[in-house]
Amino acid sequence: MSKYKFLNLNPSGLLEDDCVCRAITFATGLPYNTVYEKLWLTADLYDCDRLCKYCYSNYLRNVLGYKEVNCDRLTIGEFADKHPYGTYLIRIANHLTVICDGTLYDTFDCRKEICDIVWKRVD
Repeated sequence: MSKYKFLNLNPSGLLEDDCVCRAITFATGLPYNTVYEKLWLTADLYDCDRLCKYCYSNYLRNVLGYKEVNCDRLTIGEFADKHPYGTYLIRIANHLTVICDGTLYDTFDCRKEICDIVWKRVD
């Protein structure tokens, strides 16, 4: 059964609308500020907001080498149970989160939310 662990990688410890930075930071191991800066550069390149799905999905695919995987419209908890190994970035309505080895890492428990898009690093 999937688990949830509170995690806030915001360097100031603030609870802000920075889920994209926090999730990508955890999934990649890159420093938070590096992810933040790369998202700004990507937003400038594509003339969009750094937190919009188009912006960060381009960053994930074209810079970090992530690919979309089928999520079958499962909840995050169901997806985590079906994928107990590996690290996945998961988009739900207005939020990006991350599961690693079946555990959701985020500032709140969103395991009951339906997955919209899921990305996994393809090496």
